[in-house]
Amino acid sequence: MKNDKPEIIDCSDNGGYDEEFLDFYSAIVNRTKLKSPFLEGYKDMKVILAALTSASTKKVVHLK
Repeated sequence: MKNDKPEIIDCSDNGGYDEEFLDFYSAIVNRTKLKSPFLEGYKDMKVILAALTSASTKKVVHLK
């Protein structure tokens, strides 16, 4: 936030999440290895869930 106003961030390129999901899907369907380690996906999910919580509660959510 800047000056107590929400900052708008352009995420129109999806930040690679589409590719990450497709890789995960492909690994399940084709029984292949993931390109990214599981821990990276877990960290991404924590950020996404925190963002959703923040949006629904209108409060800052701190990650640990």
